[in-house]
Amino acid sequence: MVSLSKLRRSYFSDLATPPSSDYYDPSNEEQNDLRMEMLEKGLESAFQYLQHHGEVVILDGTHISNKRRKVVERRVEESGGVVDLVWVESLAIDEDVIEKHMEFVR
Repeated sequence: MVSLSKLRRSYFSDLATPPSSDYYDPSNEEQNDLRMEMLEKGLESAFQYLQHHGEVVILDGTHISNKRRKVVERRVEESGGVVDLVWVESLAIDEDVIEKHMEFVR
């Protein structure tokens, strides 16, 4: 599994963990660029893993915008059909689950 939040923490240890809401604000171009950079690094790690070690990789991150999904889809297309893409989405509505997750990522 390639975790974009772990990549962010390893490359940018000076960023708040968890990051402030500014990090996810679609109108904040600087933070969007940083998030896109993490996506690109995550995709590179995922494809390196697939080329050398495995058959399945999970790219764990937030891919809700069409722009981010297009980046992932473009990279898959560039692989020449070697990779199949499956989107898995989850919805957390249980407040206990959400709180435990927030404690885990802090």
